[in-house]
Amino acid sequence: MKKILKASMGITAVPQRSSFEAKILIAFTAAVLVVVALFAITWQLEKEASEAARWVAHTQEVITNIARARADTLQVEFSTQNYRLTGDVAQLLERDATIATREAVLQKIQQLTRDNPEQQQRWNGLRAVVNQRIEISKHVEWLRKTQGQEAATAFVATAPLRETRERTYRLLREMEAEETRLLALRSAEQQHGRQTLLVSGALATLLLLVLLVSTYALIRRQLRIADASQRALADNEDSLSALLHSIGDAVLATDIDGRITRMNPLAERLTGWPLAQARGRPVNEVFCIINEQTRQPAEVPVDRVLATGTLQELANHTLLVHRNGSECPIADSAAPIRDAQGLVRGVVLVFRDETTPRQVQRSIRDHNLLLEQRVQERTVQLQESQEHLRSVISNVPALIAYVDAQQRYVYVNKPYLQRFAPGQTDIAGRTVREILGPERYAVVSPMVAEVLKGQPQGYDWQPFPGVWQVIRYMPKRDSYGQVEGYYVLGSDITERKQAEEKIQALNAELSQRVRDLEQVGRELKT
Repeated sequence: MKKILKASMGITAVPQRSSFEAKILIAFTAAVLVVVALFAITWQLEKEASEAARWVAHTQEVITNIARARADTLQVEFSTQNYRLTGDVAQLLERDATIATREAVLQKIQQLTRDNPEQQQRWNGLRAVVNQRIEISKHVEWLRKTQGQEAATAFVATAPLRETRERTYRLLREMEAEETRLLALRSAEQQHGRQTLLVSGALATLLLLVLLVSTYALIRRQLRIADASQRALADNEDSLSALLHSIGDAVLATDIDGRITRMNPLAERLTGWPLAQARGRPVNEVFCIINEQTRQPAEVPVDRVLATGTLQELANHTLLVHRNGSECPIADSAAPIRDAQGLVRGVVLVFRDETTPRQVQRSIRDHNLLLEQRVQERTVQLQESQEHLRSVISNVPALIAYVDAQQRYVYVNKPYLQRFAPGQTDIAGRTVREILGPERYAVVSPMVAEVLKGQPQGYDWQPFPGVWQVIRYMPKRDSYGQVEGYYVLGSDITERKQAEEKIQALNAELSQRVRDLEQVGRELKT
């Protein structure tokens, strides 16, 4: 070809060849410059996209740790409550392990949010309320060990459990809402970066199609990218497989037709179907469930998920039938698998064996029934004892009453009621001054003041004409030693007083007779 050009064009072939080579060189240089420019732009966009992806992963990690902190907090509360009810030391070990796990999670959250002052402020508040709840849990543990369940339960009734629980979950919700907002913002930035990268790639493709060398370079670059994507896909496949094997629940995935595509080992064990045999089979054939009460086949929620595209859960009392015919109670949920465009591409079914939780619930229920029965029996015994004691106290020939620290009657027996409030059936809640009257209250008020200070009192008095009584006041103290009222015990000593008056009259008459005899004796001597 060159020889033919030279023959036809003569010496002009050299300049034309040089011009052609120059054009090729210019085109090649332009292509190289375009490639370099596009490489620089792509590198910058890729850097920004990587940074956005890093922040998205960072935010997702924070949200995951917040969810773990919430779950650990709930587990700590359940363990403390179970220990308070059962006294099982294993619950304390589980609680302490969960607290340690939560501490690690909280430290991770603090480290991840150190660039966000608002989240740090919320974290400080969360730290304070978590410490407060730990102190409450420790105190419940101490009371349960030293004073028993009733003392621990009484403390729980007065402790700020509800307020600290609500504050804990409120702070976690606020932190999660903030991270969700940041996730949406960063996801938008990431999406924008991806769109920008896509536009730049389209422009690069258009330009490189004009330049063959640049097209070749682009093809090589695309091949490298494809190879990297395949490796990433293989890595993701390995990661997904490892994740499925490490999940504590049974996991089963289907395609858009409801045929099984994946199963983890726990799902294989619970259903009795190895993945190699179950893959491609309809889910109803492998995942067989029945109603525990009616023994009728139950609906597998996969079809509903594919039809509605929403999360579905199993009804209560569901049994999973093993391939060998054995049964176990389960709880599960089914969620749609969506692609990048949001279209449903399959269903993931997560289920777990409920045999042990059912046994625990049954044990707790039986224990509660037994405890309730014993409480009822003890209540009946206590009521019978109280009625017997009231009957005895009401028929004792003495005045008996109990008065609180505000000088209001709490209880009086019949003799006391008949003596100071005849015609009334009950004086509970009324004041001592109101029942005794101003004159009699003026007599007893100094003794009442002293007994409320903790000093027992006793005195004789005449509340009514011709009626004498001996009264004793005894203070009643609470568990802290504070006086919370006093007991009144009175006896009628009218006959004794009348006898004393007769004896005094006889003594006076005898003394008068003696003086008369002495007078007569002196007169006789005179």
